[in-house]
Amino acid sequence: NQVFDLSLDPELYNILVERIKGNWEYMLPVHFGEVVVFGDIHGKKALCNWFKTYPYSRNKEYYFLGDYFDRGNDIANAFDLLYDLSKESNVHLIEGNHEKYLRMFAFGDQVKFEEFNETTAKALRNVPKEKIREFLSKMRICYDFSTMSSNQRYSGTHNTFYLNHGGVPKHHKTLSSGFDLVKGAGDFTKIEDVAYAWEHEYNDIIQICGHRGTNKRVNTQEIYEHKLNDSFYCLENEQYIDGDTSALAYLPVMRIHPEKTEYISSQIDENGIYVECVY
Repeated sequence: NQVFDLSLDPELYNILVERIKGNWEYMLPVHFGEVVVFGDIHGKKALCNWFKTYPYSRNKEYYFLGDYFDRGNDIANAFDLLYDLSKESNVHLIEGNHEKYLRMFAFGDQVKFEEFNETTAKALRNVPKEKIREFLSKMRICYDFSTMSSNQRYSGTHNTFYLNHGGVPKHHKTLSSGFDLVKGAGDFTKIEDVAYAWEHEYNDIIQICGHRGTNKRVNTQEIYEHKLNDSFYCLENEQYIDGDTSALAYLPVMRIHPEKTEYISSQIDENGIYVECVY
């Protein structure tokens, strides 16, 4: 049950990626019901509001794209909820780049990241470190899965999805370093370039990532488009102005309905659903 700090050791990432490559077909589950994918949470109250509006169900699959804490004002409640959810077999956690600070904290190492120390460290100061380590042990750096509707079962077709935190232009089977799955590949502020490269290479696999904003507005409000092309979605809630990063209050959530062949991007703020886009 030993937990390795993969965030700080690129070599361990590469070893893990090599293992994944060798088990690609074996590790591809098929989901027949609704799949719910959560973008970067960062300790926002919106996470708890989502599950009040849409209670947990064993008939759905839940994927979380990482960056669970730091910045938000509801970190303690978010941890309690995520910890309980992580025990369920239909809940899948992906590691984000911010989790390296949580790992250091959980293993008693000094954290020099001020944002973490001012938010997460204070909010979780009374949580047993063993509990935090247990939560961290449930995380992986990427997931692949397929969805299949009733009609597709007879035709043999399916839709394939690839989930990671950072956003990459190539599948982990061809990446030179698995570190990119957490940190992201290419220019941090140009996720559109990564999305274009992915669609050109894999137009039959849909990638969903978080980590960095898209800068594509849905309208004149502070609401951002999460679909970059038919093969790439970015569920982040940040904007970039003159090099500064500003996290918005809403939480991006994507719901995948195999029977309806539609994807719904919901953005929930601290008071409830903000806007929904159907693709």
